[in-house]
Amino acid sequence: MSVANVEEAKVTVDERQFSDLHLHSIDIEEMSMMDMAALGVGPVELICVPKIAKSGFCLSSSCGHELYEVIADALHSGKGVLVSFGHVSDISSAFLESSIGRLYRGNFSDEEIAKKVVVCGLSDDDAFVLKMIIDRTKDYSKNPDHFEAEIKEVLGEADE
Repeated sequence: MSVANVEEAKVTVDERQFSDLHLHSIDIEEMSMMDMAALGVGPVELICVPKIAKSGFCLSSSCGHELYEVIADALHSGKGVLVSFGHVSDISSAFLESSIGRLYRGNFSDEEIAKKVVVCGLSDDDAFVLKMIIDRTKDYSKNPDHFEAEIKEVLGEADE
């Protein structure tokens, strides 16, 4: 699924980097007109999140999974991905976890994500939540047994 309606996705965010995911202050329209090869990304697919969600509300994990599939398909075909959250008014952590966070669960290297995934249009609060999700996912991937033990302890299921 390729979404290319740039006018609906126009948005600007302060430039910053969270973990390996890049958020840019460049306007989507300007970004789409740039020579993406000069950024070292190669061909780029523009993904307008409201088109995937069919609204400005990105709340369910199933909707996030749909976004993940679109991003993963583009990455598997060797493309870079520009994910625009422009015109999204509400985003849940479940949506972010099942879309962007899922990229970090072993299907793609951190280096590939850092090089080929650009996210724009998130508020500062949503960008902070996304950073927390990415950090937690990476930590879990490094030591899943530790996390499982802590979960059991919190739930009172730890071996005595």
